[in-house]
Amino acid sequence: MVTHTRWLGHYAPPLRTLVHELKYRNRTKLAPLLGDALTSLMMTDGLLKQADLLVPIPLHPARLRERGYNQSELLARRVSQLTGIPISGALRRVKNTKPQARIEDDDEARKKNVKGAFAARSDAALRDKQVILIDDVTTTGATLDAAAQVLKQAGVRAVYALVIAQVQKKQ
Repeated sequence: MVTHTRWLGHYAPPLRTLVHELKYRNRTKLAPLLGDALTSLMMTDGLLKQADLLVPIPLHPARLRERGYNQSELLARRVSQLTGIPISGALRRVKNTKPQARIEDDDEARKKNVKGAFAARSDAALRDKQVILIDDVTTTGATLDAAAQVLKQAGVRAVYALVIAQVQKKQ
């Protein structure tokens, strides 16, 4: 599980608009702006500042071909550029999951959707590292936790997360 997550704000305008433009409308020029904001947030957090590696949440190859880029990777590149923390391609997506946004507010369904979705590429470079997962949006944390579980099994000491927006649960 991810032990510490920070986000810029709630998944509402203007962040929701920015995420949609980046993710679905090929507005990749927004990545540096959002990456700058993530870096600023990261630098105010004692745990995140100690990280050894940045790991963007990977897309399945089919979705990557469809979109042409991974928005989480673009964000991670900017954070890396500003902090000097290297990016690791430690994770790969091995299961082409249904987008979490299309699953109703059901924590169990979201967990089931991403179960087995990730695999670690190599555990030697990960052993005893502190890693920050980078993603655009988190709702229940199921994707982040599924990725963190794989990283922990590969020897990572601590997994944190840095995301643009947190979806507010409906009351």
